[in-house]
Amino acid sequence: MKYLVILSILIINYHREQFAPKVQTIHQNRVDTSNYAVIKFDSAKHKMYFDGQVQPAMLSSAELTKIDKIVTERILLYNKEGEQIAKDHGKQYLSWINPTFKRYKQVIPVMNGNDQKEVWVNCFCHKPWNNYDWKTDIVMVLDGGNCYFQLKINLTTSTVVSFSVNGSS
Repeated sequence: MKYLVILSILIINYHREQFAPKVQTIHQNRVDTSNYAVIKFDSAKHKMYFDGQVQPAMLSSAELTKIDKIVTERILLYNKEGEQIAKDHGKQYLSWINPTFKRYKQVIPVMNGNDQKEVWVNCFCHKPWNNYDWKTDIVMVLDGGNCYFQLKINLTTSTVVSFSVNGSS
């Protein structure tokens, strides 16, 4: 009986640690460009992601590194906010996004009307199925949970303009 109680406690603690967000220091020096698709802005397809008049723009490798850094910072903030909300309501936080997980990113860079560079970033955990060309066509899914999220970043000011995580069914 004593061993059964100890085993139960160990299992419960292991399970709790699996979902508990960890404080992490992220070091990003290089960008894995095989996980990136830089998609040229097409007003017929992409206008909904931006406000006002925008023009297509290019991205440098330094800007890709900056995007990765900003995405990671926003994930960490999302996790911290979610953890606090769950704690305030006596719940366990289960929508944690792993900031070090290798994810795929589609980015659409533009110059806005104020001559500031903005990017819309679509993030997802797995390559699409059925030979879908994720390097040229935006991946859109219903639900998908925290494996799918989008953000708009003003690269000129290094600010996140919008951030959303897909829901779960």
